[in-house]
Amino acid sequence: MKKMIAIGTVFIMVLVAFIAINGNVSAATTLYVDDDYDSLTPGWGTTHFDKIQDAIDAASSGDTIMVAAGTYAEYLHITTDDLTIEGAGIDKSVIDLNGLTPYWHYSGSGSFASRAGVLITGYGSPDQIIEDVTFRGFTVKNAGLNPPTTATGTHTAVASSTTTLTDSTKSWATDALVGQWIHNYGDKDPADWNPARSYGLITGNDATTVTVASLSKGKENDWDTGDPYLITPYEEFHNTIWIHHPNYDGLRGIAIGNGKDVLIQNCKVTRCGVGGISSGYARLVSTHKYSEGITVDNCIVTDHLTSGISIGQHVGALTVTNNIVERNKRPDYVDASRENAGRGIEVSGTKYYGKASGLIANNKVNDNGFEGIILAKYIDGVTVENNKVTKHNLDQDGAGIFLYGDKSNPANCKNNIIRDNKVEKNIRGIVGYYASYSTIEGNKIKTDSGAFPEGQGAIKIDGSNNMLVKDNDISCDGTGITVQNTWNDVESYDNTFTGNTIKKAKFAGIYIRAGAHDNEFTYNTIKETKILTRGTETQADGVFINDDAGTGNVFHYNTIEKNKGDSMESQITATIDAEFNYWGDKDPSDDVVGNVDYDPWLGKKVGGKHQEYHTATDIQYTIDETSAGDTVKVHAGTYNVATQITIDKALKLKGEDAATTIINGPGSSVNIPCEGLIAVDGVSGDVTIEKFTLQNAPERAFTWSTSLLVVKNLPANAKVTIKDNILVGRNNNNAFDTGIWIGEGSSTSQVTIKDNDLSRMFTGILLERMLGPSNVEKNDIHHLVAGVWGPFTSAPQGLRYLTYLGDVNTEQLAKKNTFRNYAGYCICVQGGHAWIGDGKFTDMKIKDNTLNAIGSGPEDAHVGIVLLNDYATSYSASGVHNAEITGNTITTGGTGSKGIVIDGHNTGIEIHKNTITALETGILVQATVGTPGITVNKNNIYGNTNYGLNNLASSTVDAENNWWGHKSGPGGIGPGSGDAVSAYVDYDPWLKKKAK
Repeated sequence: MKKMIAIGTVFIMVLVAFIAINGNVSAATTLYVDDDYDSLTPGWGTTHFDKIQDAIDAASSGDTIMVAAGTYAEYLHITTDDLTIEGAGIDKSVIDLNGLTPYWHYSGSGSFASRAGVLITGYGSPDQIIEDVTFRGFTVKNAGLNPPTTATGTHTAVASSTTTLTDSTKSWATDALVGQWIHNYGDKDPADWNPARSYGLITGNDATTVTVASLSKGKENDWDTGDPYLITPYEEFHNTIWIHHPNYDGLRGIAIGNGKDVLIQNCKVTRCGVGGISSGYARLVSTHKYSEGITVDNCIVTDHLTSGISIGQHVGALTVTNNIVERNKRPDYVDASRENAGRGIEVSGTKYYGKASGLIANNKVNDNGFEGIILAKYIDGVTVENNKVTKHNLDQDGAGIFLYGDKSNPANCKNNIIRDNKVEKNIRGIVGYYASYSTIEGNKIKTDSGAFPEGQGAIKIDGSNNMLVKDNDISCDGTGITVQNTWNDVESYDNTFTGNTIKKAKFAGIYIRAGAHDNEFTYNTIKETKILTRGTETQADGVFINDDAGTGNVFHYNTIEKNKGDSMESQITATIDAEFNYWGDKDPSDDVVGNVDYDPWLGKKVGGKHQEYHTATDIQYTIDETSAGDTVKVHAGTYNVATQITIDKALKLKGEDAATTIINGPGSSVNIPCEGLIAVDGVSGDVTIEKFTLQNAPERAFTWSTSLLVVKNLPANAKVTIKDNILVGRNNNNAFDTGIWIGEGSSTSQVTIKDNDLSRMFTGILLERMLGPSNVEKNDIHHLVAGVWGPFTSAPQGLRYLTYLGDVNTEQLAKKNTFRNYAGYCICVQGGHAWIGDGKFTDMKIKDNTLNAIGSGPEDAHVGIVLLNDYATSYSASGVHNAEITGNTITTGGTGSKGIVIDGHNTGIEIHKNTITALETGILVQATVGTPGITVNKNNIYGNTNYGLNNLASSTVDAENNWWGHKSGPGGIGPGSGDAVSAYVDYDPWLKKKAK
């Protein structure tokens, strides 16, 4: 017990010390308001009230005021910090101000500007800033509606500046108007959008004469015959409002002046004299002079004459979320056809104190007279997202969402994000007017011109720079995107438009005019533009560039198709860079008008994993611009290449047609890093080259080697396809040209060479140290030329396989190729190189080829198929092991010609079902250490002048079941009259007729 007393004593001492330092400590109080309370209610006048303002006046900082359901006819004035005023909910706690005299919160000049049904203001707060106020759960309506007037009329006396006004049409009780105010709203400048006020205080009256003090605040401060007047119980009124809307005074429903961290939530504000919910700075304060941290959430704001929600003179982050803002509209006073006052949500920062930022999200903004959501001026970092903004089409300059930098300066509206909004049925969708460094992204925009002429922009960039307009979905009754300079020549430049879909626009999908320059358009889809006349121009273009547009606008990787007019028309003299676009067909030349550089172009719509390019000029430039996996299609024509074409990425290079798409090389020695008119060096992935004529290969400087197409250093899993090409050598005995050279391939890389025509060269196809699988199929190799080096002449080679310093253990397939009209080798497979090192092939298939290009010549130079062991250290480490030579036709040879030569230690060779005829020697087996595993079966070997099969090795060759040209069997050591066979040939049994 003593211990507890001691602790309590310490607590009391601390509390006393705290009070001594900080003054009185009072707990937060809850006050209650109910229009049914009266003086008999407990707590009356201290915690319970029948009027909200009485509770506000009694409350202290930190208190909460709970307002019961009911109707409260009173203007509210809140100047206490940290105050929560909470009603019973929308349309339950109702503040109805119809016909009430406004609360005159200020005295002196300009006080009218801050009047409101509910005014939360720093004027009257100790530090002139109102902070941490929550106003929640109310309906506020009719602020300024039917403002009280004592009389109205028209002055009929002679013009004078006297203080007596006589009007025989009016009669009032004597002295009834003393102390009220008379306003001469005829004293105004007709050219002034906000007519001047002239007023005076009534000092006396009889039945028809009103005596007033001198008029002031007007243009003339006197009376003219016919001037209208108004007598009210208060000093100020909004002339422009009252003149055109006599039942309204210029009041807002809820206003915040010089406020900080104020929350307006779950309120309905409707039918007030000028606006719904607003914030700004309070008049007649000396500090702060702006609002900050304002939140308006989940409110319904409708049917006002100007803005529904206006957060102005704001610094820092604001929040406007989940509100419904509708039908705030008012015709222009001068031009009733204009509806340029009604705005849904409007925010702005300050010129001197800082810019506004924050969030405007998930609001429904509908049918406001002029614009839906406006970032008005001095804005830096507002996000506008997931709003539905509809039906702002009652004025020719209206818009769904509008960004506006004050003083013609785009820096006053920057770093904003307009994202994922649904913007429909507005005369213009989204406008950037004097804006910069902002993003307009992912919005769905559909315009409706309403009663006005069609043709406005769904997105309009007007005097703005460094804007990103991205991934918007646009369908409209005007232009999709318009880019232009402003009326006072503020420029639109360095804007990026990418990924937008513009469908069924009118006049132009993209319209550039009035000096706009250096803007970039990429990956947009523009289609189905319809015909519209604007002024003297009738267009239906995907892109229309007016004759007053600037230069430097670039269009790349867009899909522009199915438009009623041109895909692109440019009226400026400078050339438009419009390369790499898809124009809807294979030839865009008839789709563009004016100075438009459309080449290269895309061959299919943008958006797939890999892109297809078309070019009619520079192939190398197009390749350089592609990404891995893309396709480059080359228009028919002759392309003169000064050095070579290099492919440094996986792609498909495709001509329009091999006969008409010609790549013509320099044909002479040039400084190139890799031999070849087309060079593929070290490229991962898939490369395809097809449908070209390649001719005049370059020679690599300081070497004599050259090729039309070289593929080198293939990494793992790379795949190269070369098909449907025509390759023409230089027809020069000293050139040693190669048509296709494949070199240094990984064991998992693949090569397919198919359906090519090769001629006028020394070597048709060379696969050198290609360790991965290859398929050489259906190629036509013909009219090759011998190579001459000094006194030496070398026979040309159609298809050559060569390995050394590495074994080729993957399948090498040579199938259905044709070799004709030259004297030399057709297919040569060489395992090992005596000068360099060993290497062997272990899975060779030579099938169904036609070889009739053997001709006449030296003993070893004119062969259909030769398998060569050219060892450096040992037979077993080189040569060909396990080869199938089947179904081939080998014919038409002369002196020294041979069909098949097995040269050296090659094992597991199957020679089956071939036709070998009209040669000097059909098959020659030539070895020094034997020929293990060679089988020659079911072939047709006949008509060969010396031997059908000549085995120079010491091991017997299995040559059973062959047709030797006569049913009696082979000649030579054989019993018959067919082709001769040598010793060490097992020919029995033989076929009595040709094998099928």
